[in-house]
Amino acid sequence: MRRITTLLILGVLVAIALSCGSSSSTSSRASTTTISSSLNPAAVGEAVTFTAVVSGQGGTPTGTVNFDVNGSESQAVTLSGGTAAFPSTFNASGSANVTASYSGDGTYAASVSAAFTQTVDPDVVTISGSPQEPLTQDVSSNYVAVVTITNTGNVSVDSLQVTIAGTTLGTGSLLSAPATVTNLAPGASTTVTLTFPPSSVPSGTTTAQLSLSGTYSASTGSLSGNWGLSFRSVNL
Repeated sequence: MRRITTLLILGVLVAIALSCGSSSSTSSRASTTTISSSLNPAAVGEAVTFTAVVSGQGGTPTGTVNFDVNGSESQAVTLSGGTAAFPSTFNASGSANVTASYSGDGTYAASVSAAFTQTVDPDVVTISGSPQEPLTQDVSSNYVAVVTITNTGNVSVDSLQVTIAGTTLGTGSLLSAPATVTNLAPGASTTVTLTFPPSSVPSGTTTAQLSLSGTYSASTGSLSGNWGLSFRSVNL
């Protein structure tokens, strides 16, 4: 009887040992989740795509990822080849904290990325310029002003049209409208040539005020409006 009891106890111990070994062999492997942005910094209204990459030793994790943007969580995004993408836009400037949380699967344990800081710049484009001084005259005696325009904003300008506003050179008007400026990137400069007939400058004039305005549109689609360039008088 004692021998039977001993055998039973040994059997139970063996079963427990086998069970523990089996549990250990199927335990989850560690995973690592990283996150990146397609555009950082971005302007207000610009589309940004956050991409999470989940990796693990010995294979490719499956499952889903949730993206958390300033405390607002996305719906679960299914991994494909270990990556998941989440598009987003921002309606206000500032910064946003973004994290990606991996759910885990039968092989890999859940993991959370380090916080990513997304910067959102204001949707403001400022344009400054300066005229050539003094004004020159071409072979037809027309007055020529060369204006340099620099995009000092933070988004590209798709198109920009220069026009004359207020008091111009005397009472004259442009001989022809200047060509539209296209694709003016932040920090980029371009020149616009303005040509006025000789009659635009009254006889005896020594200085004249050159006033310009214009319209522009930016790549975000949310920027359109007027800008103005205020110039000091130029010598004639």
